[in-house]
Amino acid sequence: MKKTVRVLNPQVLTEILCQMSFGGMIVYLAASGAYLRYVTPRMRPYLYFTACIMGLWSLAGTGRLFRPRYKIRMSHCFLLIIPVLIMLLPHTPIEISSYNTIGESSKLQMSSAKEENENVMPGLYKVEKKIMVSDDLFGMWYSELYMHMEEYEGYTISITGYVLKDPKVYGENEFAVARLAMTCCVADLAPAGIHCNYRGVSDLKEDTWITVEGILTLNYDDYDGHKYADPIIMVTKITPAEKVEGYVYPY
Repeated sequence: MKKTVRVLNPQVLTEILCQMSFGGMIVYLAASGAYLRYVTPRMRPYLYFTACIMGLWSLAGTGRLFRPRYKIRMSHCFLLIIPVLIMLLPHTPIEISSYNTIGESSKLQMSSAKEENENVMPGLYKVEKKIMVSDDLFGMWYSELYMHMEEYEGYTISITGYVLKDPKVYGENEFAVARLAMTCCVADLAPAGIHCNYRGVSDLKEDTWITVEGILTLNYDDYDGHKYADPIIMVTKITPAEKVEGYVYPY
């Protein structure tokens, strides 16, 4: 009786290895927190979902490991192996020392504040009418001020960012104290800042890091028949500041 020899299919084996490598890389990035260099924290569940799909895909392929194939094709495997190779090559991703506005440290600050007062925002001092924006809560306060501008009229605010000038957007005595914001991934990084009014704008150098102190005032922009909040800080004091690494993301 002739014995059948089972021959390993190299194409299927390569596909499984690529799928497992890609899925393993995603699990590592999500579990270690390294994914924050490339995408926002809200993407973490999707990364785990993708890793699960890769795992199931590779398991499904094991049934074809010993199925003979007349012509071997490997080119499609590069779609999965290229991202893995890119991750292994030396590169300089964004630092994540203060990466977002709703990270673990920010959540802890918010939860502890809510235990004392359900409506207290971190850095908010209602009695003194002051807002002290820490570096890791820039994005949270950015969203808060634009969504509830009227609640903070007349408050003194202190916030750190870099000088953003744009003649097409800001007037002669205006600029923005800004940070880089990420909506989804590193490819969409863009400046997000609070409008400031300051007579000494000409003395400020573009992209230098400063801490701005001033009074929040109400301001509205008209666009297509609708009014949108655009709070302005009437600057009373500016001091040099150290550059803050990382990005923020509004929520």
